[in-house]
Amino acid sequence: VAVNPDGSVDASFATGTGFDATVTWIEGARDGSTDIYAVGDFANYDGLGQVRLIKLRADGSRDASLAVGAGADNALLTLALAEDGSGDIYIGGAQANYDGNPVSFLNRVNADGSFDTSYATDGCDNTVNSIIPISDGSNDIYTGGGFATCRGGGTLAGLGRFDPNSQVDTGFANAGFDGLVNQVRPHPGGDGDVLVTGGFTMYGATTTTGFDS
Repeated sequence: VAVNPDGSVDASFATGTGFDATVTWIEGARDGSTDIYAVGDFANYDGLGQVRLIKLRADGSRDASLAVGAGADNALLTLALAEDGSGDIYIGGAQANYDGNPVSFLNRVNADGSFDTSYATDGCDNTVNSIIPISDGSNDIYTGGGFATCRGGGTLAGLGRFDPNSQVDTGFANAGFDGLVNQVRPHPGGDGDVLVTGGFTMYGATTTTGFDS
């Protein structure tokens, strides 16, 4: 649903019968439109088949140009749009397969919804709950979740940084969390820091209760 600034429902955003299951994350398009992307555990939108990843126009109708085929085989928890202007989409969650292609909780999708074969599929060893692109010109991404390792890149313990070729950025010295990371967000100060929330009590040897930067 879209809600006006005064709290009323925005009737111009018409979803019809809507989704048949949970939506977990939404993200605005970066192409100058007011379109949005959504992921979750749904298989249908307004009576139309669309598995776990969808693009909606400003009026709430489905944009069929994002064709996901069989889509993800399990719930998606997060998405992020690539910073390189390609329109590609990073998706994370509990997926082990995307449109017939084996993946491991993290993969990249082309702008048209097809599987991006250039992005390595050995991913992470457990769920990815959050993805954010890094606006420093590197086109890297941060990921947060329940994983211990990703792409064999040593112990990441819930937080990792990846370059556009899906390689773990070993220059990011993550001390590791002792519990689940739910969300990673850029610090509003623009200093390159990231804010991390979750069910942890320690980051490395530092005591912190569910929130850290």
